[in-house]
Amino acid sequence: MTSILTITGWNLIPESLLPHVPDAQALDYRPFNHMDDVARCCLRYNQSWDIIIGWSLGAQIACRLVAQQVLHPKRLILIAPPFQHVQANGTEYGMAPCVFESFRNAYAAYPEKTLRKFALMNHGSTQMAKYMQTMLDENMSHHAHWLWWLDELGRFSCHDLDFKGFPPTTLIHANDDQVVSIHQIKAFQKVLPDYKLVMLDQGGHVPHLHDRDLLTRVIATC
Repeated sequence: MTSILTITGWNLIPESLLPHVPDAQALDYRPFNHMDDVARCCLRYNQSWDIIIGWSLGAQIACRLVAQQVLHPKRLILIAPPFQHVQANGTEYGMAPCVFESFRNAYAAYPEKTLRKFALMNHGSTQMAKYMQTMLDENMSHHAHWLWWLDELGRFSCHDLDFKGFPPTTLIHANDDQVVSIHQIKAFQKVLPDYKLVMLDQGGHVPHLHDRDLLTRVIATC
């Protein structure tokens, strides 16, 4: 049986990818506010995963864990992965710093209201936005840690990673994703030693929700 680990996106319940891969396990990084703690948690699994699936921030975390040789999957699937979420050092991709800072400050001050708006952002359709709301982690006891992860997303760049030892990787992206641009996907294409790109015309930042059988098909080709 294929062993699969999922790592979901920012401020979402860890199980949010499991409806698409029900036999998988989900990494819960909510309790941590440092990558070293996440790495130690993964090492305690003491398991080699056949496939790791990361979505958005979870895709970036997956890349970091593989680059650090904490995880050694045979295959990697990255859904809407941010190479560098916020523009810096003259890069042509990423969110404008002022836009990120505005969202970050709104979340820090009004987390519940900001999360509701976040659920409506760029998810392809009203139906998808409503589904996203069911996956939000609205437990305010996790707010401080999610704020730390938001800051980490804002300051980290995959430019700092060594991709030489990466396994075959599938990149999944939708043309109408306004959170992670195609330029970020192209940045991954330049550094990944072995990749396949799956492009959708529609799906926003949640292509696997727009096409519910997408991950099943991708896993079948791994």
